[in-house]
Amino acid sequence: MYKEKVSKAINSALKHITRSIEASSKTNEGKNLELGIWRSSSELEYALLLFSLTQEKTETTSWKKGINPKKEIGNMEALTEAQKHLQEAEKLVKSGKWEEAYRNTWIARNYVFRIQKNLEKKRKEKLKAETAKKS
Repeated sequence: MYKEKVSKAINSALKHITRSIEASSKTNEGKNLELGIWRSSSELEYALLLFSLTQEKTETTSWKKGINPKKEIGNMEALTEAQKHLQEAEKLVKSGKWEEAYRNTWIARNYVFRIQKNLEKKRKEKLKAETAKKS
C-alpha cells in the first residue's frame, strides 16, 4: 500500500524538480520556479511521512543529523542534486530498499529547503530595494 503512494509522491516531486530546472534556465520564469519548488516540497514531505510510517519503532534514523547541503549552494546546483537523489530514491523504492530510499528522499528535501531559503532571501532583498527606492 505505502510503496505505491511513496513511489507516486517521489515521481511527482521529481517531475516538479525537472520543471523547475527548465524554468530556472529561462528568464522571467521566477513564479514557475517558486511554484515548482513549493509543489516538490509538498510531495517530498508526504513521501517522508509515508516512509516514517513504515519504520519500525526500533529502527534509528541517525543518518538524518549529518545531512545538510553546504551553506552556499546555487539554486541550479541544488536542483540538480535534488533531482539526482530523487532519481536514486525512485530506483530504491522499486527494488524494496526502503531505508536508502528514505535517506535519498530526505537529502533531496534538504536541497529543496535550501532553494526555498535562497528564493526567500532574494525576494526579501528585492522588496527591501523597492522600499528604499520609494523612500
